[in-house]
Amino acid sequence: MAHGFTGKVVTYGVRSAALFGVQQMRDLGLDGTAFTVRHAGRDFDFVLPLLGQHNVANAVAAIAVGATHEVPWDAMREAVGDMKPEKMRGEVIKFREGFTVIDDSYNSNPRALSEMIRFVGRLAGFERKILVAGEMLELGPEAAELHRSCGRDAARAGLALVLAVQGQAKEILEGALEAGMQRPRLKFVRDAVQAGDLLARTVKKGDIVLIKGSRGVKLEQAINTLRAAFSSMEP
Repeated sequence: MAHGFTGKVVTYGVRSAALFGVQQMRDLGLDGTAFTVRHAGRDFDFVLPLLGQHNVANAVAAIAVGATHEVPWDAMREAVGDMKPEKMRGEVIKFREGFTVIDDSYNSNPRALSEMIRFVGRLAGFERKILVAGEMLELGPEAAELHRSCGRDAARAGLALVLAVQGQAKEILEGALEAGMQRPRLKFVRDAVQAGDLLARTVKKGDIVLIKGSRGVKLEQAINTLRAAFSSMEP
């Protein structure tokens, strides 16, 4: 990519020998990820309060740019630690009734959905782990298999319930069946309104619920239903 480019090339990566390389990562659950960046023989520790280790790659890119422009490491550590998710992009919503929702409803794609499924699967301290996944649009001829692959990931992650919303999201359920989930734990609804109604009847104390787009499914409507039925603990 840099062939013929005469400017300065700065490399970064996760678990790589790049100029700015992430050497260690530690999952902090809903508090984010702790990681160490190695540069010029020195190690610098960070805590990123965004969900999922996949966000670390974006953070280390910003760190590489900042360090190259001589931003102090302490200032970068503070800035990374102060990051907050955008609305509907990995927000954690806790409800007074004792369950937690991860609102990642803004958008979705197969890789992002699989990453978040695996993240939820690793979380400790919850009675049930529930996935609400909308149809992923514009995936072309591989759409059915890409949805099924996410369903297989859901089964392997040990999720208690998968609720698929709209169209080809049905294939998520087929993939979960292939990987051993029982049909009573798999539900399909035609839109976000039905998803919210079913979820409001199903969710209970001790649950964690991942609600993942895509944009065309408008799954924020399901979250609005939960807010109307229960009491969130947001400021």
